Amino acid sequence: MSELTAQDYAAHLLKRINSEILDVAGVMRVTKSEAALLGIRLDCDGGVDYQYFHPPLNGNQTTRPVYHRVRQDKPPVDASGKVERKYLVPPGKCYPYIPRGIPREWFSQRTDSLIVEGPKQALAVLRWALDYNRPIIPIGINGAWGWSGTVGKAPGENGERQDVHDILDLIESVCFGRRVYLLFDADENTNVHVRAGRDRLAQCLLDKSISSDVRLLHLPPSILEPHAGADDFLGKCDDKAFADLFEESERVQRGVIETVLTDDSSSALAVEDMPANCLSGRLGEIGETYLRKFPRAYAYSALLANASALIQRRVGAPRTNIFVVTVGESRSGKTEADLWARSILGVSPLSLITGFIGSGEQFVVKYGEADRAPRLFDPDEAAHFLAKAMLDNASFPTLFTRAWGQDCFPMTVGKQKKNEDHLFNMHLSFYGGLVAQKFEDAFGSASTAGFYQRCFFAHGPTGFAYHYRPVPPELHSCERREPAPCEIDESVWEQLDDWRKEDPAISGILECCLRATTISASFDGCRKLTAKDLGPMRHLIDYQKSIRAILRPNEGLTVEGKITDRLRRYLESVPPGHGVSKRKLYTATNIHRFSTTTADRVVRSLVAQGIFQETRGKRADTTILSIPPRKDFRP
Repeated sequence: MSELTAQDYAAHLLKRINSEILDVAGVMRVTKSEAALLGIRLDCDGGVDYQYFHPPLNGNQTTRPVYHRVRQDKPPVDASGKVERKYLVPPGKCYPYIPRGIPREWFSQRTDSLIVEGPKQALAVLRWALDYNRPIIPIGINGAWGWSGTVGKAPGENGERQDVHDILDLIESVCFGRRVYLLFDADENTNVHVRAGRDRLAQCLLDKSISSDVRLLHLPPSILEPHAGADDFLGKCDDKAFADLFEESERVQRGVIETVLTDDSSSALAVEDMPANCLSGRLGEIGETYLRKFPRAYAYSALLANASALIQRRVGAPRTNIFVVTVGESRSGKTEADLWARSILGVSPLSLITGFIGSGEQFVVKYGEADRAPRLFDPDEAAHFLAKAMLDNASFPTLFTRAWGQDCFPMTVGKQKKNEDHLFNMHLSFYGGLVAQKFEDAFGSASTAGFYQRCFFAHGPTGFAYHYRPVPPELHSCERREPAPCEIDESVWEQLDDWRKEDPAISGILECCLRATTISASFDGCRKLTAKDLGPMRHLIDYQKSIRAILRPNEGLTVEGKITDRLRRYLESVPPGHGVSKRKLYTATNIHRFSTTTADRVVRSLVAQGIFQETRGKRADTTILSIPPRKDFRP
């Protein structure tokens, strides 16, 4: 091993980790051959070795390293340019990183602990704690689940010895009896596995009585990099800004896990949250500040729908009504996100329509006359409304298709063998949630060209589960305003034409995304929307395009057609050359609710036609289904 180079010191100084911290911590440089002696096989000639030592507790030996983590100088990249194997560790038992240089008296006092991801973040926190005179013990773990490992052996069901996985002993010894803070990377907002790792650790600390006070810290939305950590924040912001994070800490309650992983979290149809670059203006800031406990897809969509009910109508102004449908698992926070958005924006009950309506005629008779004022039809669950829209000769699809572009039109209503003329006279928006498994039932063949095309869709991340908490009283109407609609500059239409030429597939999405952008700009008090303001809209278009590839109407007219469409879509999402068992396919597509016997018959027919490929699994009673590879018919 050798000392760090000037370039190494300079790279760490960007995170405000000075040379004294690095030297005391024992950070060294290793060659490829030296790393091999540590059990680490590098892909390049060398790297930086973060040596792990025992803390000065319980008579531990603290002079020899017990573990190593090496950052490669030139890690490999995949075909897309993504860096792989940046950090490497030896096989076997893993350890947390507790940097040397922590004052010994901090271990003997009731000093707080702070768990972060990785040794570099722990070193950055240690530098901050020493300079800011804020005693705290930083603990670095190797990733969101790096706090768990093999801690012993125990007999299994048949008497065989098995590994026991639990919280690492060193974390337990350092955190015991202390207040523990958890600060994970910024992708805790978008990656359900990171949130799950964080929340499981919090519950483990409480359940095992290691700590009675566990608190979560969150990096602010200003850190836009998805994998940014404490070191990145300290490199960009001053020490006071990092100290302020502790003032906004969130105490974890025993037995409350905000994020759970469902059985299908790793399925081929896993969905990630809406990217942060889709957010625009003050509404985006409100979502990241007050609604950060919700998936971004739910928070921003709910804010758009509720803000549309606040924008005052003006003759000749651009349209600011929007039809929002949020889709996700049951109990994932669709309804609560709407309630929080409504409360924070202070939407008046007079602007809301929340009742269940049986037909378009009933809707017009009961609510139609509103003097062209904005109204938000918010039935909570969209399934009832869409079920009525699917009925033969239903008037709902026609009503909403027309309301998308018009505020005032007559409607004839039949009543006791007499026809009565009523006036639809409002600027109508819609917000409703759907359970993911019911989407294809709600959007069937009758709605493929109407209401579906005009919807702004948002899909919650796979595996996310929300646990109820009321809106704090101080947030009620804290962002209340009555904005006027902004104008749209000619440059916007020219930009939309250019995007449409580049990708004709987004033509049906452009208007929905423009409505969302206009709502956000109007809420900000913008007088005129120009092409230079459309940066977030471009990302929003890409998001809508990806979500619509998942949320497609089931165009089957019969039960067999619906089963075929559902099975085919799922198998098309599986990587080429891979398949899934029939049992998993039926479970993932919820096909049992139709008929397993009918599904088996459909599968046999599709296999016979060559649309599906059937092979035997490792077990004799397992059938693997896949999409056969396309044949090349060129001579």
